[in-house]
Amino acid sequence: AMTTTVAGSMGGISAMLFSRSRSLWSAWRKGVQVSQTEVDVMHLSNGILAGLVAITAGCDVVLATDAVFIGAVAGVLYSVSSEIIGPVLHIDDVRGCSPDSGPSA
Repeated sequence: AMTTTVAGSMGGISAMLFSRSRSLWSAWRKGVQVSQTEVDVMHLSNGILAGLVAITAGCDVVLATDAVFIGAVAGVLYSVSSEIIGPVLHIDDVRGCSPDSGPSA
């Protein structure tokens, strides 16, 4: 249960931080001011789901320290794939859950 919790939380944290850094970077390049308190809750919740999907197969044999890495990578993979699946592949996904199960698994 500990590896599942750790991977899910790290997936959410890494997805949130990665999406936030991307939005700050694009705003900086455009010269636009961005509020420092904005948090994308969809990336946070879907990053948690991506971390949970990624750890599910090996949660009984993975150490907690490895679960941190697995969850963090799954969260970043979700953030990157969410930018590709909708706009590039034209897949209609209102909730944004398609990138959770595919690349994270």
